[in-house]
Amino acid sequence: MLPGLRTNLQVDVAAVNDVTTEKAHATVIKGSYLNLPDQTAKMLAESPLIPSGKLYQSAFVVLLGAFQYGYLLAQMAWIGFNSKACYVPPAVAKQIPPLQGQCILFPTHTSQEWTTAVTAWIVGAGVGALFSGIPADSLGRRTTLMLNTFLIIAGAFVQMLSNNILMFTIGRGISGIATGVAIVIGNLYLREVAPVSRRAFFLTLPQIMLSFGGMTVSALHFTVTSEELTWRLLFGAPIVLGLLQLCLFPCMIKSPHHLVMHKRFDHARVALSQLYTQPCDIELHLNAMIVSHEKQAVEAATASKLRLLLSAKYRRQMVVAIVMCLSQQLAGMNAIIAYSNGFFLNIGIRETRISNIIVNFGRFHDMFMAARYLDRFSRRTPLLVGLTVTLLASVGIVFTQEYPGNPVMFNATNYLAIVTVLFFVASYCFSAGSMAWLISNELFPEHMSATANSISTFFTFAAQFLIAVYYPQLMRPTAAGNFAFLIFSGCLVFFIGFVFWFVPNTNNKTSEEVTRLFYDDDKLHTMYLDKYAQNVHDVDAGRKTLETI
Repeated sequence: MLPGLRTNLQVDVAAVNDVTTEKAHATVIKGSYLNLPDQTAKMLAESPLIPSGKLYQSAFVVLLGAFQYGYLLAQMAWIGFNSKACYVPPAVAKQIPPLQGQCILFPTHTSQEWTTAVTAWIVGAGVGALFSGIPADSLGRRTTLMLNTFLIIAGAFVQMLSNNILMFTIGRGISGIATGVAIVIGNLYLREVAPVSRRAFFLTLPQIMLSFGGMTVSALHFTVTSEELTWRLLFGAPIVLGLLQLCLFPCMIKSPHHLVMHKRFDHARVALSQLYTQPCDIELHLNAMIVSHEKQAVEAATASKLRLLLSAKYRRQMVVAIVMCLSQQLAGMNAIIAYSNGFFLNIGIRETRISNIIVNFGRFHDMFMAARYLDRFSRRTPLLVGLTVTLLASVGIVFTQEYPGNPVMFNATNYLAIVTVLFFVASYCFSAGSMAWLISNELFPEHMSATANSISTFFTFAAQFLIAVYYPQLMRPTAAGNFAFLIFSGCLVFFIGFVFWFVPNTNNKTSEEVTRLFYDDDKLHTMYLDKYAQNVHDVDAGRKTLETI
């Protein structure tokens, strides 16, 4: 591009920004700031944002939605809810004393009804995730989460009061919608309020709370007896969670990025001063947001968000985000959680509730460690190393299941199976588990994040649905049997290659810097020059029309 044209563009766009931001009574960073992202990043790095106590309070309110995700994920993972006794007619069960009281949840339900009840939550979560971006942009992050709380409460009420499995399934679907909305908007909010240097920490917190939710409900399974009231209280517990979140919303600070997006600059300044402590320069960061959103507004006016996501500028980021979200499920972690009882059975742990607690505690611990250390590394290094170790562990899991030891006598193979599971969980937590949502949230500018992440997270639940429906069928001895888990090994090979070739380092980068990783400077300047020239042409055409009148 000709240097003169680039200089003119800088001056004119700067003038536009001067006019716009004067209305906000803010000190405007001049046009050079707009056109030199490296200089921008340097200025912001010299005055980093320091989280305040109110930021952590706001994060806690958001993370209650992630807790509900984990709770619902492991809620039905107990054999007492779906044992073989459930398929025996009541008249026959009465004649066989050992079968009495063995099926706690809706006796005589069929296998198909059970699968539908399990997957209804996943389908609801996919729907909630897919459409969550619309209210998030129009109503705001906090308001959307507040309205979503009523879905959390409603879904739990329907499940608790269900008289048949159909009504129970509907309740699961409602709770699923709430889960999808909570996880997308929660990740979006945390990405917008987290300091750039601590993004990995804050965006790993949902995974920690998810694991804690799974661990909690697995422990609560011990309180369930043959008394109907016990399981109703278990499935109604999210009501308390929803009421708690509803009471805490006044403590949650609105997203400053969303406030700037809607030209509420003074409110954004107040939000920034509440979320971060001195000595960081609040005005500097506010001005950076204003200028960035003004650029994004120019782009947003040219096409719909969906069309922009499919354009040459963002198409690659969209593909990367979708693949990363798929890796979170197709790495095989949920299959480990659902079918880990067999591993522990071989070393003498026959209680499924204990094995579920052990696996969820391991995930909780490893996610906590990932949150502590991931910000110290680039995104690619732990992702590639973690996925590689996960691949090796998945092959080890298949080997130990195909050649098991004697569960009665000591056998090294049985304990090797546990070791491979522990390595699998740890490596997953340091790679796809913690970084899928992290990277997908870092790829897009703020005005497109809600839409982009609602689409990519939808694929997370789509993959989870496929696993829930088809993996149990593949595990049958008449199908793939123990070799069924190799499907995840094959997926891991693909994900490793994809990350190596297509996923860049996005850590410690602003949204503009990330965009430049995919779309070079010359193309960006050409694009903005074309838009500027079109605007000038429209103004000249309007002036000539007025002169003729």
